[in-house]
Amino acid sequence: MTVLVLLDIDGTLLTCFGEGRAAYYDTLGELFPGREFGLLDMAGRTDFGIWCELTGLAEGADWERFREAYARNMDVRLERRPPGILPGVTELLRALGADPRFRTGIVTGNLRAGSDVKIRRGGLGAWLEGVPGAYGDRVVDKDSLAQEIASAHGGAGGVPVRVVVVGDTLADVRCARGGGAGCLGVLTGGGDRMELSGADDVVEDLSETDRILGILERIAR
Repeated sequence: MTVLVLLDIDGTLLTCFGEGRAAYYDTLGELFPGREFGLLDMAGRTDFGIWCELTGLAEGADWERFREAYARNMDVRLERRPPGILPGVTELLRALGADPRFRTGIVTGNLRAGSDVKIRRGGLGAWLEGVPGAYGDRVVDKDSLAQEIASAHGGAGGVPVRVVVVGDTLADVRCARGGGAGCLGVLTGGGDRMELSGADDVVEDLSETDRILGILERIAR
């Protein structure tokens, strides 16, 4: 049975050194000149949920303008300062792509366009471009995203799948549980073991590839 491994991006695969946050607020400033926006902790949040809280708006023309401008601003910033790839990530992605037991996907609160920029600028496109994904374009939290992607892509070609979410925040644990998936917590995003205690297992980082593959196969549901 195939294991569908759904990977969070920020704090799990890479860090943007604050450039994503800066691009978000740059874009708000372009759309709403002169308006002040409070600082939020963005860890584990969806870009749409952050938008709703900061602006008091939901979907509409302003949101569509924001999505387009944000991806552009992100690209400019990450061209100047590329993301840092976290320990073990490149080796793990290479191993997942070569191992027929696994399929790789993305589950993130980032906008689809912003995710694509981060993956491309981080040099991870060889393993992550075109994989199944669920994103934060239309949902206020990540709770339903694992179920969304598992329903859409699980059992493709008649092959049954088990699912595991890999992430660095409590939101990733909730995402996994909402989709009936296993969860591997990783501490590279600044969280602690207490915060991730609801995960099936917690690791310091994604190095020791063979050990991580064994954990993913063991805890997938």
